[in-house]
Amino acid sequence: MATLPNCLDFDSADGPREVTSGDGKVTFDPIETMPAGDREEYTDTCKPAGNGNVCCQYALTSKMLEREVIGEEPTRLSETSNN
Repeated sequence: MATLPNCLDFDSADGPREVTSGDGKVTFDPIETMPAGDREEYTDTCKPAGNGNVCCQYALTSKMLEREVIGEEPTRLSETSNN
């Protein structure tokens, strides 16, 4: 699951699983099983609704883990012009 800051509006997502979004969260359907060494990639695309530094937070849960694995992706938003 991705938690988006208020200044990012969800646009689309891409990955091997179905996605749902709302209330600033983007969630992909669960992976039932995954063999060791396998990998899946997910991309969510957002539109900026402001400027400044933001941090998106990503959480992974598993029956095999005692707690969520949290990752953060900082970025800087700035207005662009077509002039």
